[in-house]
Amino acid sequence: MDIKNSETSQRDLDLAFDTRARHGDWRHVLGGEFERDYRDDVKNRHLWQADYDLSWFFDEQWFWQTAASYQRDHLSDIARRKQFGMGPGYEWWNNALGRFETSTRLDRVELENRDGSTDSFNALGLQWELRRYLLGKRFEAVHNAEALVTGDPAINFALDTEAGLRYLVNNWASLSLLAEWDYINGEANNSINDTRYRLAFGIGW
Repeated sequence: MDIKNSETSQRDLDLAFDTRARHGDWRHVLGGEFERDYRDDVKNRHLWQADYDLSWFFDEQWFWQTAASYQRDHLSDIARRKQFGMGPGYEWWNNALGRFETSTRLDRVELENRDGSTDSFNALGLQWELRRYLLGKRFEAVHNAEALVTGDPAINFALDTEAGLRYLVNNWASLSLLAEWDYINGEANNSINDTRYRLAFGIGW
């Protein structure tokens, strides 16, 4: 559920999931999102995205990450985006109170534009993730972000970040208040500066 102050009629559907599993030295992270928004009965956002990360811990805290992402957008100028990369990461801590890790990657990004043309470039990515329980595990602070410095002259860098607080209702349900910031610094047609505030109900297992 998005909370916005607007004079337009809005109908939004946003479904997202994120799950991880670890066995031995290997960790799998799978995520996805589907979003469709209407403003005054006019569709202004319709996309879905899937992400998969595979990490191999070759040391107690060091790991090698391989990541793949695919996005399909039915309305924007960029119809499809494919991203693949790999690089080292470091898990600073992972205990009963939370975890914090950082990683760097060299990514290959391929874009398919609405007019049928394609663009591809390399990018240097920096990613971090923080989870921290507070007040006897009743609350959980959440912060994750990904920054990309690209080799595309039309886009200088991009930042996708999320921060918020999650209230644990019981051992399987939670309520979250999150702030998201999507920022792309580039040419006028490619620049984005969007901020969203989200109230969410989550299920964990």
